[in-house]
Amino acid sequence: MAAHTVYGSEEGAVIGDLPIAQYRPMPAASLEAILVDKQAYLQGATDVYIYDVNAWKDRGEPAFSINLARVTHVSDLAVGDKTEIAVQIAFTDGLAATPRRRRSWRQGPRRLRDAAAN
Repeated sequence: MAAHTVYGSEEGAVIGDLPIAQYRPMPAASLEAILVDKQAYLQGATDVYIYDVNAWKDRGEPAFSINLARVTHVSDLAVGDKTEIAVQIAFTDGLAATPRRRRSWRQGPRRLRDAAAN
């Protein structure tokens, strides 16, 4: 597991996400458990990368990596609000090949373009 955060101050105001010292590593879990509680794994970090090389040995699941990335910085959220979380999952075959990747992003309407890209 690796967590990354971007934070600082601008003109005396705190901006970005929370300091990395506030991040508390989570115990190893199945992919399903991580997806059910993404916020608990992301916490106040900008993004978190989790790789479970022992998934097959421990649970009979393919080895995977998952990246959870916040869409909105902590400093830009209203009190009590939670960020949307972008998810990228990659499964590996144990030989460093990545046979399948999945991404999710924001839900909702998409901007449609015509053939001229308008």
